[in-house]
Amino acid sequence: SKLCPYLHVPLQSGDDTTLLAMNRPYSVEEYTQLIHRAVVAIPHLGLGTDLMVGFPGETEEAFTHTLRLARELPFSYFHVFTYSQRPGTAATKLPDQVPISVARERAKKLAELSRLKRLAFAERYIGSTVPVLFESGEMDGYRLGVTANFLKVGVPSSIDLTNHLKG
Repeated sequence: SKLCPYLHVPLQSGDDTTLLAMNRPYSVEEYTQLIHRAVVAIPHLGLGTDLMVGFPGETEEAFTHTLRLARELPFSYFHVFTYSQRPGTAATKLPDQVPISVARERAKKLAELSRLKRLAFAERYIGSTVPVLFESGEMDGYRLGVTANFLKVGVPSSIDLTNHLKG
């Protein structure tokens, strides 16, 4: 009861070959099993992740694996990052660098999917009353807050609700 039903579990890629190249200590299957266990164990789970596109060696097939997994898993949103070379990292020496134009196009596809997943997750709560922790001031007449499963909420109010839990 003291924990929020929200997890952010970085995936990075939905392709085992790419995960291996990234030196990630898990496979797609292990990650998928973890997510399924979490969803069963935590009602109303808000689930976020990080996805990277354009990592050296990421083929069109590898990206398709990531896109498919992002679509299939019950994420409520994800952050999308485009790989960029960092001096001194092992990845800068890897072959098959992905052109930035390709990486940006992949990022756009995932960002649009994230937008749709965020909307679908929020729509599940239309008509519901849930507790909201109001964190910030006011924007355009709305007081802004967040639910326990990380849904952003705005309610019309002339009263300062900052640091109040309402619901």
